[in-house]
This record gives sequence, C-alpha cells and structure tokens, in this order.
Amino acid sequence: MMMLKAERITGGYGQRAVVQDVSFTINEGEMLGIVGPNGSGKSTLLQLCTGALPLMGGEVRLCGHRLQTYKDKERAQLLAVVSQQASVYFYYTVREFVALGRYPHTRRWLSVFNEKDEDAIERAMAEMDVAQYRNQPLQTLSGGERQRVYLARAFAQRPAVILLDEPTNHLDIAYQMKFLDALKKWSVAKGGAVGIIFHDLNLAALYCDRVLLLEEGERKICDEPAQVLTKERIYAHYGARVSNVRHPDIPKQQLLLTPGTLRENQPQKPQLSADGMAAIVDLPVPFNVFSGVPFTHSWKKQIRVVFPREGMDIKPFDPFPIDRSFDWQPGPSVRLKHIEEDNGQNIILGATLHANRNANVIAILFSKLHEEALAGLLMELTKQLAVFLHPRFELGTVTVGSDPNGEACRMENARQTAGAELQKLLLEVQKIED
Repeated sequence: MMMLKAERITGGYGQRAVVQDVSFTINEGEMLGIVGPNGSGKSTLLQLCTGALPLMGGEVRLCGHRLQTYKDKERAQLLAVVSQQASVYFYYTVREFVALGRYPHTRRWLSVFNEKDEDAIERAMAEMDVAQYRNQPLQTLSGGERQRVYLARAFAQRPAVILLDEPTNHLDIAYQMKFLDALKKWSVAKGGAVGIIFHDLNLAALYCDRVLLLEEGERKICDEPAQVLTKERIYAHYGARVSNVRHPDIPKQQLLLTPGTLRENQPQKPQLSADGMAAIVDLPVPFNVFSGVPFTHSWKKQIRVVFPREGMDIKPFDPFPIDRSFDWQPGPSVRLKHIEEDNGQNIILGATLHANRNANVIAILFSKLHEEALAGLLMELTKQLAVFLHPRFELGTVTVGSDPNGEACRMENARQTAGAELQKLLLEVQKIED
C-alpha cells in the first residue's frame, strides 16, 4: 500500500523552483533513501512533502488523500518529521518532550493524557532506549542521545509515515547504527513508511529498500540501492571515484572511496605490455597468486607470460588498459584474453605453447578469494587441462591469482568459465602450431 505519493511535484522558495517535476512513492513497511550531491534539492523535497513549503505544481498524497485536505492535527496524526538537530527553546524533560508527540491525538492543548497516550509515550521511550533519562532536561543530553529522543517523539505520534532530514549526520558510528536499527525495526514491525535523506551512501545502501537520486532538483533514478549506487552513477553525479564491493556479512553492496592523490600514482586497471621476451601483466594491487608445478604461493603485482620461442619479433609498446573486449594475440602460440562471465566476474586468461609442446596457463580472477579457494581452483584447472592436453601437450606452469580488494565470486562459475575459456585458447594455439 502506498503511504506517501509525490506526483510531479515542483516547488522552492519565492518564485525559484528548486525541485522540478519529481515523482516517487513510499510504500508500507518500506525505507526510501533520498540522496544526491549538495544543492540537489533533498531538503526542499522533504519540506514540500510535509507541507512546510507550498507546491508550485503537482500534488502529494498522504495515505490516499491530498496533503492539503488534512487539517494540521489530522496530518500530524499520520506524518511525523525528524530534522538534523531540532531547536528546543523551552525547558523540557525527556519525558515531557516525547509526550509532545501525543498532542495531535488530544482534543485540547491542556487535555489530560489517557491510558493510550501514556502507553504510547512509555513504549516510544523504551524503543529508543531513553527511558532512563525521563526526568533529565533535554539540553543536558549528548547530541546522539537527543536525536534518539527526537525519534522517540515521532514514535509516540504513532504515525503512518516518518520523514527524516539527515538525522544521523552529527552522530558517531554507534549512535548511527542504534538510530537506524530502531527506525528499521519500527518500519518492519509497524508497517510504517520511512523517507530519509542521507549523505552517507553506505548507510543508504545498508538500510534502504529503494534509493531516490536527485541532481539539480530533478529525479535521476529511483530503484534498489545496488542499481542506483553504482560506481558509474556516483562518478557521473557526484564526481567521485568509488568501487562497488559486497558486504562480507550481508547481501548488500558498499562503496569504497578512491582518494585522488593515491589514484594518480596507481593504475586502476591491469596494464599489458611486451618486452620482446614475455607479455607483462601489471596489476593495480598485489594479487594473491598460486603457481604449480612446483606448488608455490606469493603476492605479486606483475605476472610475466614467457613467449614460446626466443627471438620473436615483437616490439615493446606502452601499457594500455585491458577492457572487456580485449583479446591479445602478439604472435604464434601466445594468447591473452579478458572475459566477463555470466555473473559479471572479470577474469584474465593466458596460454602459451612452447616449442617442446609444453603449455603454460594463467587465470587472474578479480575476486577476493581465500588461499584455500585459490588452491582448490588451481588444482581443478590443473586436472581439467591435464586431461584436455594429453597426449598432445604437456602441462607446464599453472598460475591462479586473485584481487584481494575484489568481490567474492562463486567458485563453481569461475572454475567452469576459466576452464572452458582456457581450453578454447589452447585449441587456438594448437591450430596455429599445427
């Protein structure tokens, strides 16, 4: 069920439209993150949705009815708002401040709270773990504690929708997690709809069901976090270079920042060059590499694929990025290829066949694999290729490497893809030799 629906809304300050023609919905039990660079209109959008700013165009529907049709107290029964840091000009104890959330449900300002009101206040303080501060002045609490009290007041309203404007910006990591965990628990348990502005994109990716991306007051995309917070989109709209990685404990994507000062001195993609004797693959970070036979293990930033015969007429050339379509054939008996398997896993494969019919192969996986997984993959490839090569070829060195900063891949898919593609490469080499 749609709890909040914005239909092509436009608005801003005076005659200036900051938000233009933006549409989105927040459904029951859903957390919608609102992100975008500074000045993209996030806070203005929230104010238009709460009625704090008048609409220049479009409409906002709250629980199926136009926002403007509600009286103030009726709207407050359905919609709660939590800002970054609320300004409190009067002396309140924590309990008194949380109790303000029940005002929309009273008939008169000085009405005595009934049993339902008292229960809502106590439950809200318990949910946000602030009951122990009930008699303390709000001003004596830390910023993180006050922010939890603000959310407790919103919970006490028993709304259908809570809208929050960067509520975790000034909180340390522990308070951020407590705050968002409580909000997520409320959304799931009570079926409440949450719209929340984030500057921290990783928090948005962790907690939100969908993310709305704004730029210059316009909607760019609204979808699942993994579809919105891609490295290409972040660079296009924020101008920041990041990498997408999978969270190690939960099926969520996270962003790794790439500082510009470090990026200038370090290539971000494998580079390929030749020195007349070997193909040289320079890796952007040290790769975890297993080789056999003999079986050895080391960390390397460069892998050399020795050409089958000396004296091959291959001129050295400047390194160039390997892209998805790359398939390098510097001469007879040498193949280096970059492929992308069905799950988007990147693999660089290489095969050389020497004059003595001895074949060397490499498989470089852009994945974070444990040493045992690498060793297992090496043995599987060795078995596959040994069977394939016999009796025509003898298998020489097999090298398997992985990027320690890459995403974990599914071993079965990587094994099948690498094995099949390497066999194709060796068939091409064999045809040339024959």
